[in-house]
Amino acid sequence: MLGALTRNRTVLTKGAKAVPVFDHDYPYLGVGKAIPHGIYDVKLNEGYLSLGNSHETAEFVVDNLEWWWTNFGKYEYPKATRLLILCDAGGANGHRHHLFKKLLPDLARRIGKKLVIAHYPPYCSKYNPIERKLFAQVHRTIQATILTDSEQVKKLMQKTATKTGLRVEVRINDKFYPLKQPSLAEDVDAERLVRHPTLPNLSYTILP
Repeated sequence: MLGALTRNRTVLTKGAKAVPVFDHDYPYLGVGKAIPHGIYDVKLNEGYLSLGNSHETAEFVVDNLEWWWTNFGKYEYPKATRLLILCDAGGANGHRHHLFKKLLPDLARRIGKKLVIAHYPPYCSKYNPIERKLFAQVHRTIQATILTDSEQVKKLMQKTATKTGLRVEVRINDKFYPLKQPSLAEDVDAERLVRHPTLPNLSYTILP
């Protein structure tokens, strides 16, 4: 949430006076949202963040993947024939979500690449490199600041850096993503979803 809301810790201010904030972070006290979705390039040690302001949905995730590929990925990996995407088990890109699997073939077709999807088992997201190498560092950057608007959050996150050379690109995604979009198992293109023999529910390849 954005606004004059508590961060449950001491924050830094430019002036000598303390900044008054609400002692709770109820949604009605805020002035908007900044919903981060991250992509982390393990090889380049670079992070790519999209800040949404409506909801974190499967469409939001897939749009951000396409944004990364169109603006960065295809230039860094022009000879790539497939992309390995590591995902958590839950959330908008969870392994149980039919909508995520329904949208991925269209993305694979648009970019002309196979998508190799590997979901971490439940409760194992801490082993995903993005958690400690990107999100932990971004959180450290913004933890001592009152977050007031999306532009401020963007500028702060872009300052994230580490001694190992982490760089972070941030964009604001103003598109509205409605919740509870209908999607059934039969909506998934089964012919273009090839499950891997090991952990087939968590690992599969999407054909373009």
